[in-house]
Amino acid sequence: MKHMRSLVYLDITGCDALRFMPFGMGQLMCLRKLTLFIVGKEEGRHIGELEGLNNLAGELKIMDLVNVKNLTDARSANLKLKTTLLSLTLSWQREWTT
Repeated sequence: MKHMRSLVYLDITGCDALRFMPFGMGQLMCLRKLTLFIVGKEEGRHIGELEGLNNLAGELKIMDLVNVKNLTDARSANLKLKTTLLSLTLSWQREWTT
């Protein structure tokens, strides 16, 4: 995924089987639409992957915030700089569907 640096639009709405994000999402600097980000425990899947994605617009849902380890990690996402987001949904627990 990290090699798709020109990717602009990633709509994974309804991908209920997705359990974690691919490594290197933070390297997709051209990304303008990301509908879902699942915070993981592994390096490369932390909340900090959102840090450089300052062009995000529209709606973003961040799930599994229970995996954020500390305040420093949370701040590294730079959510306050994502001023073109119209909607931000934060979820600490996964709403698993079968």
